[in-house]
Amino acid sequence: MSVKELEKQVKHLTPRQLDTFGQWFEQYREAASSAGEGARDDLTKDQKMEIRRRRDELIANPSLAQPVTDEMFERLKRKLAHARPRKTSAR
Repeated sequence: MSVKELEKQVKHLTPRQLDTFGQWFEQYREAASSAGEGARDDLTKDQKMEIRRRRDELIANPSLAQPVTDEMFERLKRKLAHARPRKTSAR
């Protein structure tokens, strides 16, 4: 089956079927990438578990999701700028 054929089939899934497929595919990709030689993974097991927990929580309650506005993005940039360590002068 080609990628185009897979895409066509996935588009016909119900939201619940799509969630189930997405979870399966994520697990499949994780197993496939960790089986490959030289596989690199920057996340710890605990971090992956937390991401999955949050994903499952959003799937169960989509009203928790909030769209990111320009104002929210600007606030986040300011927060990050203040959190970065300041460079001190060599003088």
